[in-house]
Amino acid sequence: MITKEDFKKSMGHWASGVTIITYKEGEKFSGLTASSFSSVSMDPFLILFCINSNSTALEKISESKSFAVNILSKEQEELSNFFATPNTDRNAKINEVGFFYKVSGTPMLNDALSNLDCSLHSIIDAGDHKIILGKVEFATTNESKKPLLYYFKKYHTI
Repeated sequence: MITKEDFKKSMGHWASGVTIITYKEGEKFSGLTASSFSSVSMDPFLILFCINSNSTALEKISESKSFAVNILSKEQEELSNFFATPNTDRNAKINEVGFFYKVSGTPMLNDALSNLDCSLHSIIDAGDHKIILGKVEFATTNESKKPLLYYFKKYHTI
C-alpha cells in the first residue's frame, strides 16, 4: 500500500521547470508558483497546470477567463519563493518586478525565460486538484536566459 509520504517522495524526484501563473484579481494582479505545468496540444496550442481545488486563485482565473504562464529563469528563484508564500502582497510584487500585456490584458512578468498569454479553455476535476487548460494566444522567449529547475525540494539550473 502506498502512503502520502511514498507518493510525495517519488514525485519529488521528478525534475521540473518552475512557473508563476499570473492572473487578474479585479483591478489588481496576483499569481502563484506552479511546477505542475505542461504543453498539451499543437492544434490548438494548449497548455495545462494543476491547482489545489481550495485555492482562491481558481475562482479568480475562472472569473477572468485568462491567465499568463511565466516560465522562470535561474535568476528568479526569490520570485518563485515569494509567490509560493501565503499572505504576501502579490500585486505589489508584480508591479515591482515589472510586467507587460499582450492579448488578454493579464500581466506577464519581465525577465522571465518565457511568457505565455492564455485564454481559459477548460477546468477539469482531478482528485483534490483541478487541471486548468489554457489556449495560448501569445508566446515569447528570452533565449539568453537559463531555466530555473526544481528537483527534490531544491532549486537547480543547467
